[in-house]
Amino acid sequence: VLEVKDLDKSVKFWTQGLGMKVNRTRGNQAFVSFGPETLTAADGGKFALELVENPSTTQDNSGQFFQFALSNSLRVNRVANSGGDITFGFGYFEITAPDGYKVVVYIENRRDPFDLVGVYVNDVDAAAKYYERVFGMAADRSYGDKEVGRFEPARIKGSVLMTYGAADENTGILLVPKSSSKEASSVQSIKIAVLDKDVNERKEKLVAAGLTPKFTGEVPGTGGTKVSLAVPREGVPLVFVDYNDFEREQPKPAVLTIGEEIQAYVAMAKDDEN
Repeated sequence: VLEVKDLDKSVKFWTQGLGMKVNRTRGNQAFVSFGPETLTAADGGKFALELVENPSTTQDNSGQFFQFALSNSLRVNRVANSGGDITFGFGYFEITAPDGYKVVVYIENRRDPFDLVGVYVNDVDAAAKYYERVFGMAADRSYGDKEVGRFEPARIKGSVLMTYGAADENTGILLVPKSSSKEASSVQSIKIAVLDKDVNERKEKLVAAGLTPKFTGEVPGTGGTKVSLAVPREGVPLVFVDYNDFEREQPKPAVLTIGEEIQAYVAMAKDDEN
């Protein structure tokens, strides 16, 4: 969940700049992803960014970054034309998105191009143990020590990758030492949603583990979607979302006509010429 000052400008960057699509909207919110969010689709279960418009926001967005693995080369002109600022581009790209969000892009085939969300914390070991015990996530403590090729983002020493399920099949949370970046904040300005079978049961588990959720109940304006908001001692807050309610909000799959597909390709070709 990201706060943005101008929803249209933000949607333009994530879609035209990085190739995501608007999956659904809700009032002043837009959900963008690299494919269907719903788990019922053949290639669904894609991680989405929920962009929430707040023209008066003044929050510091340096406490996290987003890392993507794109199967095709990044179109530099599209990034620039959509409001992105490329700050590094040797082997992989580092980009500043509208509202100051940091983005890392490298080229690789992945089921979901949304690789991970990096968050800066003061004590990685303590945060990893907390996410394991309280949230039931798995920790890859060797992640930051692995060697990678020159076309992949360098691993940050001491970082730990937290996931639900296989890391190559799901979007993870990378706990990064705050000491690795002088500019980054150790306070996150985003929240991460996680699907759950029963948010009330989740609340009981969290309380039993020593964490009382900030909120558990129906979110206004969603038609009854139930969530449980958990804010850890350190690291990014998690919003557990009732799975059935989540699926109820999903749009019906859109099927483009041949004419619409041709128009989309023509628009992309014209954009590449600019």
